[in-house]
Amino acid sequence: MKKGDAELMHKISSSEEAVFNLDGKTIVSGSGNVPNRTRNALTGTVKHTFTGHSESVLSVAFSRNGNIIASGSTDGSVRLWNADTGQHIKTLNRPNDMVNSIQFSPDDKILACGTDDGIRLWDVHIGEHRKIFHINDPYNPILRAFSPDGNTLASGIDDEKTISLWDVHTGEHKKTLKGHTNHLSCLVFGPDGKTLASANYKGNIRLWDLDAGTNKMLKGHTDWVSSLAFSPDGKTLTSGSDDTTIQFWDVDTGKNKMMLKGTDWHHSYTLAFSPDGKTLASGDRSKNICIFDAHTGQQKKTLSGHTDLVRSIAFSPDGKTLVSGSLDSSVFVWEINP
Repeated sequence: MKKGDAELMHKISSSEEAVFNLDGKTIVSGSGNVPNRTRNALTGTVKHTFTGHSESVLSVAFSRNGNIIASGSTDGSVRLWNADTGQHIKTLNRPNDMVNSIQFSPDDKILACGTDDGIRLWDVHIGEHRKIFHINDPYNPILRAFSPDGNTLASGIDDEKTISLWDVHTGEHKKTLKGHTNHLSCLVFGPDGKTLASANYKGNIRLWDLDAGTNKMLKGHTDWVSSLAFSPDGKTLTSGSDDTTIQFWDVDTGKNKMMLKGTDWHHSYTLAFSPDGKTLASGDRSKNICIFDAHTGQQKKTLSGHTDLVRSIAFSPDGKTLVSGSLDSSVFVWEINP
């Protein structure tokens, strides 16, 4: 690796999903039947090993304040842990419900869990099961996103064409967004909470104005869209597709601002902006991570090391570190040099 390129700080094996604590110093990872572990992102040393799940751990998440770690498993439980001490706090258990995804609300009061029969909401502090939003087809991946204010949950499944909006506090179904003519592939809220972006397997993207109830279609991809990411200021939406392009869209006008055509990268499976909005990272099927200047589109560097497609990436809050998860069952922590 040439001087000035990003350096691989640590390789953390046996994991498919990873998330950073908001202080940027701790990473939590979980996979298969390997216990959850939190690691110091600077040294790579294991801080805690969590045991208790009887089957595979599919998803892990930090609370927004960094105090709690949640882990979801095929054993039907979600376990809450003290992030500092590693002490088990409580178990949220619904028998026979495989937990495949979890996400904290912005105020850390609610935990949303994607399960076999829909999306379940739990009160984090008292451990009470509050609501379930039933999904018609439990055998397809559930797409879900919290609005930034934590009041609205958007959900869908990849085998349908509609998006449901739910009131998180009452469980009321607020509205259904219709417009896609092909199955959904990804879903993300804009930073202001008033805009929602969704994409489908035909390559079309829709930007929804949730206040006005209108939407506009963004056309440009020629194959299914697998990743979406808003810039931190909400003015730009990026999309990655199996057509080997990454496209940049003006959120206000819906116009295409820039297109990056793959050369040494392929299908972009995951996208992430740095917190300052100056850098875009893309993980793909070529097993690499490409780092771009988000304003010019210039490829700044390529991170190589994974032996299978990269399925998840995330920047630390200070933007100096990037974590990547791959189907090769490893998590890498990269130091991103200026």
